[in-house]
Amino acid sequence: MSYFLKYVEIDNFKSYKGHIVIGPLRKFTAIIGPNGSGKSNLMDAISFVLGEPTKSLRVRKLSELIHGAPINKPVSTRASVSLIFVSIKTDRHGERTEHEKRFQRLIVGNASEYRVDGRQLSATEYTEELENMGIIPKAKNFLIFQGQVESIAMKTPKEFTAMFEELSRSGELRDEYEQAKQEKNKAEQDTHANFQKKKGVEKQKKEVRLEKEVAQKYAALKTQYDELQLQLKLFQLYHNKQELTEKREIADKKKDEVIKLEKRKEISDEEIKLKKKELAIYNKELANDEQKVKELEAQINKHRPTYIKAKENSTHHQKKIDLAKKTLVAAEKTHVAHDEEIEKYENDLREVERLRKEYEDKLQDESHHSGRNLALEENQMKEYRRLKEEAAKKMTQFSEEYDSIDRQQQVDKTNLEQEQRSQKDHIARIKQTELRIEELNGKIDKLGGYITDLEREFNEKQTNVQLLEKEVSEGRKRCAELEEELDQVNKEIGEARSDRNETSRAQRRAELIENLKQFPGVYGRLIDLCEPTHKRFQMAITKVLGRNMDSIVVERETTVQSCLRYMKEHRYEPETFLPLDYIKVNENLVFFLNVFINDVFFFCLLSFKPAPFFLLDEVDAALDNTNIGKVADFIREQSASEFQCIVISLKEQFYSRADALVGIYPEPGDCITSHCLTLDLNQFDERENIANTRG
Repeated sequence: MSYFLKYVEIDNFKSYKGHIVIGPLRKFTAIIGPNGSGKSNLMDAISFVLGEPTKSLRVRKLSELIHGAPINKPVSTRASVSLIFVSIKTDRHGERTEHEKRFQRLIVGNASEYRVDGRQLSATEYTEELENMGIIPKAKNFLIFQGQVESIAMKTPKEFTAMFEELSRSGELRDEYEQAKQEKNKAEQDTHANFQKKKGVEKQKKEVRLEKEVAQKYAALKTQYDELQLQLKLFQLYHNKQELTEKREIADKKKDEVIKLEKRKEISDEEIKLKKKELAIYNKELANDEQKVKELEAQINKHRPTYIKAKENSTHHQKKIDLAKKTLVAAEKTHVAHDEEIEKYENDLREVERLRKEYEDKLQDESHHSGRNLALEENQMKEYRRLKEEAAKKMTQFSEEYDSIDRQQQVDKTNLEQEQRSQKDHIARIKQTELRIEELNGKIDKLGGYITDLEREFNEKQTNVQLLEKEVSEGRKRCAELEEELDQVNKEIGEARSDRNETSRAQRRAELIENLKQFPGVYGRLIDLCEPTHKRFQMAITKVLGRNMDSIVVERETTVQSCLRYMKEHRYEPETFLPLDYIKVNENLVFFLNVFINDVFFFCLLSFKPAPFFLLDEVDAALDNTNIGKVADFIREQSASEFQCIVISLKEQFYSRADALVGIYPEPGDCITSHCLTLDLNQFDERENIANTRG
């Protein structure tokens, strides 16, 4: 089960007025703010709730910790600080459950009260609860105050050992340790006295026998190793050559296939060019036909008004013909009526003539019989002449009407014949135009079908070209893959040769070190002398050593001269030597290095005896930018999985790497009041993604 600090609740403690909740805190939280804003008071608050004595909190008595008490204006008679921890437990199914645990310390007058989850405990019980979580108030394994790292760097070895014993709590076992040490010394003295003589003889025999066995075993293993290495390299070389030959054959085949595909593509390209030319011709013909169609349509459109006008004229003339026919029929009826009337009048006239003649004959007969001529009376003659004149007038009128109707009928017949001829001409022209339109529509349909066939054939050719291009592309891709495989095989062969050379070179360099160690004052290579306690520090050691990583460390410069003469005689490769009496140490660098080493030492102790969280007050104050970055990166890396770290810092290079920021700012007044703002950077932090992308 692991714990981490999630919230800090402060009530009227030092510069924090009222109830203030700080959090949620993250695995790597930075506390920032200007000088005098109350950052150290926040550290005092956390130290207070974790059992720190009054003298460590920069006050004489507990009541001075209440807000306003230093100026004799306390805002309350009580003050408290609470730490809310969250325990994370993972069951066997991998499910995580969280549980909160609250530690609270209250100031009531000049006394303290201790509570855990609301239960009041004694100071001893409270301390035991903290120790169960890994927090040891006496050892202060979770607090690093401002300037403490620099003071550690200035400690003597004896003081450093005392501090180490305090942190590790080994001082509590001092009496037991001294007693055990005395017993150990006595046993060692007895053992030494009893086996001293035997040890010397056995040592000599053992050394001789061991040297012989080691030499024989080394020679046998060396021979066996060389043979196995030779067989391995020959085996790898043989199979690499076989695979290389096969890859080359495959590559040649693929090249032939690519050539064939390219030839097929060229043939298809030629066919496409021909088809494109045919298509261009067809398009040209189509354009001409379309132009003709457009011209015919233009002519049709041009003659359409004439056609419409002719049709309207035809309709008009047809109406006139129908009207003329009706007029003719009416005129014929009138003519027939006139003829009948004329015939009637003629009959009447003949009847009158007949009657007149009969009357005259009768008069003559009577006059003849009577012997005297009878003459018509004058009034009868007048009536007779009047009637005769009237009959003549009517006869003349009827004759004129008849002639007029006959002439009109002839004119109407002539007009009718002209209109019929004109109508026939218009109908003939309309039929001719319709036939021409049907002929052009037939040509258009035929050309449309021809164009559709050409487009379908062109699309088929395009599809074939795309398939050929795809085959060519796949062939080229396969050739590229085979070439890459060939390059990889060549690279592996080169690496195998390089490994063989490197192995030989490494063996010779190792042999050189073994031989040089026969000289007094030769210690070995720097990388071999700086072996880290854990592999996760290997990269840091490599970066620190840099280009001197493989240098040979010797005691004096004169030793270097002896080594160089030996190397020249046996023709070894050049090497870099680091004589200790020649290296000048920068005191400032030593100080910074000690500070950095003490930071690392502190984190190593925490790894050995972990606490749920660590509170660091400006541990970066004495570090340069390079070491600040290293410490910050280490905290960020370790806080992701192993522990929670809360740091107070004024340097951006340090707090910019945090997961959350707690900003503290002061409110001026008779008594400075501190205010807090908590900012979770994980909600918009993309630094990890950016770093991974750049990496």
